[in-house]
Amino acid sequence: MAQKFSSLSESDLAKIQYGNDLRFWQTYSLDHPTDRLTYGFRKWFVRNDTRLRIVRWLSWILRRAWITLPELAEKHKHSLELLKSTDSTYSVDSKFGDTPYTGEIQSWSGYRSGALSGSFGGESPVLYEHTIAKASELILENKITTFFNLGICYPYVDSQLAKKFSDTKFIGIERTEILPILNNHFFADQKNMVSICGDLFDYLKSNSFTNSVFFHSRTMTLLSKSFVERTYKHAAQAGFSFIFGNEQIGVSRESGLPYVFSFSDKPSEIYRKTMFMHNYPAILKEAGYETIYVEAIQTGHPDPDYRILSFIGRLKN
Repeated sequence: MAQKFSSLSESDLAKIQYGNDLRFWQTYSLDHPTDRLTYGFRKWFVRNDTRLRIVRWLSWILRRAWITLPELAEKHKHSLELLKSTDSTYSVDSKFGDTPYTGEIQSWSGYRSGALSGSFGGESPVLYEHTIAKASELILENKITTFFNLGICYPYVDSQLAKKFSDTKFIGIERTEILPILNNHFFADQKNMVSICGDLFDYLKSNSFTNSVFFHSRTMTLLSKSFVERTYKHAAQAGFSFIFGNEQIGVSRESGLPYVFSFSDKPSEIYRKTMFMHNYPAILKEAGYETIYVEAIQTGHPDPDYRILSFIGRLKN
């Protein structure tokens, strides 16, 4: 691989800006009453900096007057239960992720609408541009044969990459059959791209991959640490050369501080309701991957503690 990608150290991780100037009371999420009062205004005024600042100040004042971390922990009982879960299945029976069928179709429709209109909103434009650029580097520099996407949903990024790299096969997997049916219908003309459904681990066990990328984006944040650990180990056993991830991070709803990553094992923490921050560098290391790239990306999302942690792990020889 090109020299610009090299194994990172603990000190390299410490230099990455995760939004360390933020504190809990400066964050928003729809799972709290004060935020419900101001969320609509924030979305409405997102393109006007002055008005948005006023709304943010209002939200901060309400939050500081209303909430403390112990009270928040009480409101996050369900998330805390999920956080302790050892569920590592990829099926409709899992307690994690979108509601099967209805939730999946809703997400797919939203992303498709953005793609067709050219107006994605939120974090998507910056994230998509970054993902396509970084994936293109990996594919070109390593002659990638297969790009495998866990939780593909609507395959906007995959379709753009498939057009650029006709010799690379793009495979996306979902838990249920509904989204693969839709994807394979609407993207039937792209012969090097396919969506499948079924058990992720059965599929990885029955296939081998060389010079291939295992990709996930805005997916692992909705799943358990046990699932992430199991997935990375199966990816290594299947022979994936790289794991490329983009996942939401920000201020922990447990500590009130930004989640800091390390190569040493540490517990996952709640980011938002049923959303979790996992210590990806340590999980990659345990699965046999060395972290060669990490970046905290600030997008166009209106919430100030919203970042995307983008990272790449390379399988050790």
